[in-house]
Amino acid sequence: MSTYTIKATDEQDAALVWVAGEGDPALYLQARNDEILNSYVQGHNLATAPVPTKDVAYGYAYGTPEQQAQVVTILGLDDPKTRTDLEAQAANFSV
Repeated sequence: MSTYTIKATDEQDAALVWVAGEGDPALYLQARNDEILNSYVQGHNLATAPVPTKDVAYGYAYGTPEQQAQVVTILGLDDPKTRTDLEAQAANFSV
């Protein structure tokens, strides 16, 4: 695990306290950071997949339930928040 340090101006800190409401600003910021980093993980997993994403989709469509579960886990879709975010994005997708 890596640890990073960020800096916030007084104005940014005040805004963070405001948006966190009654909660701990540090925990709120960590949760937002996790959302951002998890989207990077998902993109990284897709970009570095050992097979083209078309083949992954085909393999998922015709795979066993166990293989489908592996694909879901690799893409991070077993996380309910990630899945909800992606479903919301997909609803706005048009071909």
